[in-house]
Amino acid sequence: MLLQPFKIEDGEPGSDPGSAIIRDDTRKFKLLFLLLCAIIIGSMALGIEAFRGKSGGILRMLNMQTAYVMHALAYARQNGQSNESGGSAVKTAPRPDENIAYAVPVITYHGITDHVDPDTTTNVTEEAFVAQMFALKEAGYRAISIAELHAFLKGQAPLPERSFMITFDDGRADAYVRGDPVLRAVGYHAVMFVISSNSLDAPGTFYLTADDLKQMQQSGRWDIQPHAHDGHAFYPISESGALGHFYANKFWLANDGRYETDAEYEARVTRDIDVVASRLEAVFGTKMTAFDLPFGDFGQYTTNYPEASRIMERVLRQRFPLIFYQDAPGVYFTQNYVTAFDAKQKSFFVKRINVDPSWDGEALIKILERSSPKSLPYDDDFQRDNGWIVAWGMTTIAPGQMTINPNPTQGGGSVILDGSRHWKDYAVKARIVSLSRSGTFLWVRMQNNGFNAGCNYGNGFVHVEQVVNGEKNVLRGIRSPDIVIPSDEFTVEARVHGRTLSCYLDGVLMVETPFLDPLLDSGGIGFKTWEPFVGISEIIVKEVHVEAISS
Repeated sequence: MLLQPFKIEDGEPGSDPGSAIIRDDTRKFKLLFLLLCAIIIGSMALGIEAFRGKSGGILRMLNMQTAYVMHALAYARQNGQSNESGGSAVKTAPRPDENIAYAVPVITYHGITDHVDPDTTTNVTEEAFVAQMFALKEAGYRAISIAELHAFLKGQAPLPERSFMITFDDGRADAYVRGDPVLRAVGYHAVMFVISSNSLDAPGTFYLTADDLKQMQQSGRWDIQPHAHDGHAFYPISESGALGHFYANKFWLANDGRYETDAEYEARVTRDIDVVASRLEAVFGTKMTAFDLPFGDFGQYTTNYPEASRIMERVLRQRFPLIFYQDAPGVYFTQNYVTAFDAKQKSFFVKRINVDPSWDGEALIKILERSSPKSLPYDDDFQRDNGWIVAWGMTTIAPGQMTINPNPTQGGGSVILDGSRHWKDYAVKARIVSLSRSGTFLWVRMQNNGFNAGCNYGNGFVHVEQVVNGEKNVLRGIRSPDIVIPSDEFTVEARVHGRTLSCYLDGVLMVETPFLDPLLDSGGIGFKTWEPFVGISEIIVKEVHVEAISS
């Protein structure tokens, strides 16, 4: 059913007070009339499809239609907007004056329930989901498709700022039934990642069916992509019977009393990936372009087979342009950036934010804003946390200072500034206090653990260092017994422009090199403290200033 635009006028100053009451009654009547029309016409139209066996039942589709109307009217009332014909409460197009996005956040959900479930962190309530979608829409966020994200990461099609992606894992029916009316009401697009053994082999009320998935895709609001076939479950990975993730581990073959061979492991994970993709391609007649790793796990953390992550990455990159996960070692930035170096890749690992059940709309907006790309000049006096991500060790932000310490078993600690990944040519200066006179490292062009550069200040030396493909090199350095880390306040500064990196200590140029690797063409900032002895290093960063360096 399509709702027609409507406008309700409030009483104006000086008008007959009775007219305001009449208008108020008229408003209520119009809302009730629209809702009744939606239910009647929606049930007629969708009921026909239900009898054809294409919609999953009259009652469910009627409930979804009613929910859509309620959400559309609620959003219109909240924002003073009328619904538009065409099936969505609000249609959004990028404005010509919108800035171009440097990065895109991707948020992920699983189920949408009608109550708070204290035993899980994967479900959100319908109330929370509505609040989040309304808040995102009101804040100007625009939901994009798989094709738009791929073109963006390839550097082929820019996106406006506040573009983001909504994803759902597992192909759960409650995510569609409760989520689609809300998406329709605010004009948002989403992606559903499907477990083919659940949806195509033994569909029930908990998982979506093939007909459901076709209907979702035909609505234009959903992309359907693979999650796993048999790979979304736990399997024996040790002789003791311990269970582990399908893709991240070798199986323990109890009948043979052994682990899988390398070849058997690779054949198994490859077969599962091929099965889910080919089966969904048969349903939709289109090639699958994205894969969502179950549990976000490809062996990057806990595994009984250290080669798993390398093999999984190779197998996935050969088949999919986009690979979705939650986290990986050494990947610090929350959002997904497009840079000249990154755009040359044939496929992309896409990092996601798992939406916590406790977040309301305001909380989700804060998460996205704190991680969003930051502009230059940038100043931070640590009156609040502007998105400093702890890489290792411990970090405390209090008014006027950020303290970096090691964990008891570590020799150092470090932080990275979220939202600085796209910075190219800039100067970063910081005021530091190190009562322990610990070594201090100032990162620039930080992309991840495998690609970064920086200035390393220690007692007796200052070095320019870089890491490329995980290999660390000292490009140039100076050694002198006169170089000491003061016990009181001092300043460190790094200036990076093109391939030149210069390191300053208390305003004095200490070392400079014009030979940064061309792959380090952009990247963010961060700090590290270190000592050879466990648990004694500490630095306090009092203030940070970053400004762009023009050519």
